[in-house]
Amino acid sequence: MPENHKQPERGFKQLACEILDISTRSYSNFSKQKRLIITLLEKYFTKEDLQEFIEFGKINNFENNNSIQEYFIETKKNKYIQNFKNNHSSLKFVAENEYITDFYFYFLTNLKNKKNFFSTTDYEYESYFIERYDFNKALSDYIFENQQKEFEKKNFEIRLLFIKEEKEAEHEYFIKDIEEFFPQQKNETKKDEIKLKNNDFNFDEEKEKQNLIKEIIEHSQKQFEHIYNHLSFIQHWDNDMYFFINFLIKTDFELFINSGDDELLYHAIGFLVYSNNNFKEEDILCDNKVSVVNEIYEYFNKNKNEINKKLIKDISSDFEKLYEFKKYKKISEYLKKINKELSKEEIYKIISEPKKFEKISKEIEEFDRNEFGKEILKNLVENIKS
Repeated sequence: MPENHKQPERGFKQLACEILDISTRSYSNFSKQKRLIITLLEKYFTKEDLQEFIEFGKINNFENNNSIQEYFIETKKNKYIQNFKNNHSSLKFVAENEYITDFYFYFLTNLKNKKNFFSTTDYEYESYFIERYDFNKALSDYIFENQQKEFEKKNFEIRLLFIKEEKEAEHEYFIKDIEEFFPQQKNETKKDEIKLKNNDFNFDEEKEKQNLIKEIIEHSQKQFEHIYNHLSFIQHWDNDMYFFINFLIKTDFELFINSGDDELLYHAIGFLVYSNNNFKEEDILCDNKVSVVNEIYEYFNKNKNEINKKLIKDISSDFEKLYEFKKYKKISEYLKKINKELSKEEIYKIISEPKKFEKISKEIEEFDRNEFGKEILKNLVENIKS
């Protein structure tokens, strides 16, 4: 055989057969029987890994526990993000249906609160200690809880009052239309007849209550279907994925915060906002919580150089800090432009005193207007010259 003759490249199955010392037929039988050793090889090793092990007796990527953990985490991170992208369920782009986003962060927060969810050791993989969260049950619980809130006496009466006011306004508009439809000098009798017939506003409260109950139930059913259509892939998550979520929760989603991926950053901020116990149910509604997530995300998406876990965690636990931080940034950037320096303490003192902050805000607005005017003039001169 000539020296330069190459043997045909072997595939994954052939390499695995050599390691296991079995025939390809036995491999196929083991695969059909779902033997764990075959599942292990196919799930965690590539063809190149097997080739490297046959040639050198080791796989460099798996020579220490850190490499194995990093490989596991990276694999699961990619699978996680693909779940959302493949199902067109990017949480950033379902803002028009806030309850989808609201449910997912509700789901994550409930995972954090489950007693048996965490492994007893640091990051050791003990799948038997990982408690999976039934997706269908979680979704049913979520819909039921929201529906119960709408049926609470106070909330129900507020909605009923809104319906009454809306119908009363429609009635008044109708009476006004009668006035305008019939000229003053003609059809006076006909106009008075129609007005008399429709003048008294009648609100059938019992009927409207039944209509509202029906509307709430139908809306809940639509919500269930919509959320299920977007996020049903969660019910197929295996123990590995739940272990990965466990890791994310334990580390405050730091992996996602530092990932450089906008979607993963959004998930991290969402979890931190929703798991914050400072939000009281009576103070903040679900759509407001989503708005908080969106506002924090928008800020850090525009100021990527400021992304860090501590700052995001601080702002997520005390949303007012975001406004404070924006004010600080606004003043410090202005001071740089006019070559003036103030200490951090001095800037925060200005922020804490409304009159001083209002004064410097007006200065900044005037400065920005002048700078904008200068830029327009500069462009105009350059266009004339060219």
